[in-house]
Amino acid sequence: MNFLTKAFILYDAYRNRKYIEKTHTKMKDISIAKWVSLIDVQPKQGEYPLTPNYQSELKKRIDWIDSYKMSGVSNHTLLIGDSLSDFTRKYLTSVDTRFNLALAGQGSSFYDSILRDTFSYLQGVNIDYLIIECFGNELLSYFDIQVVKEHASRTFKLARGLYPNAKIILGGLPPVYDVYVNTVKIEFTNHLLTLVNNDSNSCLVLLEKHFAGTFGIFPKIDYSSDGVHFTGQGIIDYDNLLNQAKITTEKVIGY
Repeated sequence: MNFLTKAFILYDAYRNRKYIEKTHTKMKDISIAKWVSLIDVQPKQGEYPLTPNYQSELKKRIDWIDSYKMSGVSNHTLLIGDSLSDFTRKYLTSVDTRFNLALAGQGSSFYDSILRDTFSYLQGVNIDYLIIECFGNELLSYFDIQVVKEHASRTFKLARGLYPNAKIILGGLPPVYDVYVNTVKIEFTNHLLTLVNNDSNSCLVLLEKHFAGTFGIFPKIDYSSDGVHFTGQGIIDYDNLLNQAKITTEKVIGY
């Protein structure tokens, strides 16, 4: 990421500082109210819903892939994800925007579908790195932790089967105010760590060290636009971590 891009990102966060502060306060209140409302409710089972616009989104991403293949670019990094990478796509140097297949609001159903449905279009392209982040929407939607762990395992297994030679980079959960996510975060992170430890060519990117503020749990205002998504230094550090993950020999970075 060049100096001018970084300067713009930081300036934009500074310009919107008051709005961001208000949004963080609102998110804290929403998270507490949500937790109270869920006290006697059982976590959800089954599949996380696939976007009803999946076919149109798939076509869009196939067009991106075709454009990328014709461009002659040689840095073959594929990304499957949600809003963390969808909202920051124009700033990320770690993945070409046309190979950033992320879609905001999605989870494992989208990840699995987009992996399968784009595979034939990626024949002949040597995918060096496959980034997958981060199943957070399923936990934010109050899905049972065991179900989400099973979904993560399934997606990881599918990704490895389709791309046996790629380095798989799993993104951990970002700091959030959501009470449920914070109660299961350690268990889920340990599950992701088990996945990468049992695979010879993968690593886990943690998003706590720089991104978390109060109690080492809640998101920093300088790093998050709304208590979930990245802004300012958060965008810069997220991109840096993904780039570091490509070259590290460690199984975990960002701790």
